[in-house]
Parts: sequence; structure tokens; C-alpha cells
Amino acid sequence: MIRTSIRAKKIQEFRVMRLLSRAKALEASGEKVIHMEIGETDFGLPAPIERHALAAIKRGYSGYTEAQGLLSLREKISGFYNESFGASVDPERVFITTGASGGLLLLTALLLNNDENLLLPDPGYPCNANYALASNANPVLVPVDSRTDFKLSPDLLSEYWCPDTRGLLIGSPANPTGAVYSDRELLELNRFIEANSGFLLTDEVYQGINFHPEDWFTALNVSSEIFVINSFSKLFGMTGWRLGWIVAPPSACSDLLKLAQNFFICAPSISQHAALAAFSDETQAIIEDQADTLRERKEFLVKALRGLGFRIDAPPRGAYYVYAELPKNSIRSEEFCCRLLEEEFVAVTPGTDFGTNRSDDFVRFSFTQKLSTLSLAVERIARFLRDLN
Repeated sequence: MIRTSIRAKKIQEFRVMRLLSRAKALEASGEKVIHMEIGETDFGLPAPIERHALAAIKRGYSGYTEAQGLLSLREKISGFYNESFGASVDPERVFITTGASGGLLLLTALLLNNDENLLLPDPGYPCNANYALASNANPVLVPVDSRTDFKLSPDLLSEYWCPDTRGLLIGSPANPTGAVYSDRELLELNRFIEANSGFLLTDEVYQGINFHPEDWFTALNVSSEIFVINSFSKLFGMTGWRLGWIVAPPSACSDLLKLAQNFFICAPSISQHAALAAFSDETQAIIEDQADTLRERKEFLVKALRGLGFRIDAPPRGAYYVYAELPKNSIRSEEFCCRLLEEEFVAVTPGTDFGTNRSDDFVRFSFTQKLSTLSLAVERIARFLRDLN
């Protein structure tokens, strides 16, 4: 028998992927499953990106690129930050990665030594803790709840910061809660972290999926010393293309480049060429319309779930999820999700995927399907809850 590493044994299962596999099996048997478990919209790939991808294939742009990514794409990203936020970002600070996941693996390897601590909000994206474990570091989960809109503060961080702590990783907008940090809140967090000689990583993969105009900004407006991670998956519909980026502080770029060269060689070249169309006026108009549609879906689902007895004290300000507390006297999260899938063919994600902070009391619903589909899902969920009682 092969002996696997202690590191591998520490890494937790991503439960939503098991649910997705079961949902796919039910579909293969003829059932009509409504998918509210994964972070993938029904919008499809914007046409300009598709055209660029096909053109790149025809021209044979399938070889290696430089490890840091196509300069032309890095320049597009630099221009995006300047035009959208007034943030000056040298293209040499931009690293194209194999999805945001590849970027986070690079950054945990770059910044964490053995047995050092990385603070993370709980609930939060589950893979983040596993990236720290993959670098033999310690993820430390800091409980947050609706009383603080699921956000961390310097006062809360001070309770968990210790000599072995190196930094903090947050999402804004956050998965699963949809929490968004204001520029003032990010400034306060960064001041605390700088005073403790740490680092701040801000995951902005849901940037652009915001429901309040005042939330349209980037952590790069706060400081050039913050690491920012982003992706083409969520806003641009390129989930399977596995393409993201990092904006790194100037002093970190040399070591980060060495890791990129060795870990991934380069991000997928066709994906990079396709993404050159992501910041075009045509694509931007498409995703702005999609953001309006998601806002309508969010408002519908929050109201409908509250009507069924779910508690939503801090509605999402961004992303495309509702993190809802189960109705009183309901069953626990994982049983709820498994039975809802098997009995009513609605797939949702258990709160236990996102941490340990009262996670058995919560489920995450994605509003990535059209309104008529969400309405049908609500009908099925209502019937399921009636049958429970």
C-alpha cells in the first residue's frame, strides 16, 4: 500500500464536489436537477472571448508563454485597474496564473514557512485553508457572523494574532457570505497587519458582481503592499479555462516569478489569448447586463427563502450566493442537502464546507440560474420543508 503524506491526510474533502457528482449521476438517470450548489452561472462564455479563443487556435497560439503570462494580457489588466479604479499597476507586478487557485497556491508557498499561521474568516472559502496546509502552515479560522456582516476587524484579529502569525487572507466579495469590505475597513485591516509585520491577501474573484455602487473598488486603492488575487472564471464565465491573476507588491515579484516558473511553467496559452477580449467594450457591456440580472435573482431568492423560514440577517452585497441559516427545528446542514437532492432534486451546499463556526446550521444557495428555475427550486424546497414537519 502506498503511504501518502501527513499533509494530504490533513486536507479536507470539498463536499460540494461530492454533491455535484451525485447530481450529475441523477441527471444521467433522467432526473431534472436544479443546480444551486456550484459557483457557475448559466450565462455562458461572452461571444468576444469565444471569437478570440477560436482565432488563437486557428493561428496556432498553443505553445508555452512566458511564466509570468502574456505581456499583452498583463497590460490589459494594468489598464483595467487604471481605468476602472484609478489604481496604478505596473504590468511587471501582474502574474497570470492557472486560475485563482493556482495563484493562491503560489502565494502560500511564497509567504508561509512551516508551522506559521494564516488567519482566515470562518465561514470562508474552504480551499483557502487547504492551500495553507499544502505549504505545511497552519490555517487559523476566526469566527465571524451576521452581527459584523461576516467581516473581520482589527479588534477581532488582535484576539487571534500571535508570534507565529504571518498574515490574513480574506475575500471581498466573499464566498459564501457575499460580504464586501469597504475601503475604510480594508485600510484599518492593512494598518493592523503592517503594524504586526504581516501580509494581507485579498481575493477579489467576484469583483464586478457587486450590488451596491459604493462597493466598486479594489484593495489596490488602499496599498500597493497588498496582494490581490483575481480570476477570469466568475465575472467572465471562463470557469473551465483555468485562468486568473495576481497583483503583487514590487518587492515580492522576483521570488514569485521563480515559483511560477517551477510550479506551473505557464498558464494555459489559449486561455490567455482568449482573455485578451475580456476587457473590450463589447464584453464589458455583456457582463454589466449579467450583473443586473444577478441582482434581480438575488433579491428574488433572499425574499423567497425568508418566506420559507430561512434566516438571512446579512444579505449578500456581492458574489452570487445566499448563506442562509436553516429554519428552526430543521435537520442539520449535510443531511438537509443530501435529502433535498435525493428527494426533490435540488442541489445546494452544506455550511460544513465553509468552516466550523455554526456551520451545521447553514446552507449556501447559488442564484446562478434563471428566475423561472429559481422559482421552481423554491417550490421544491417548500415541499421538502413541509414533508420534514
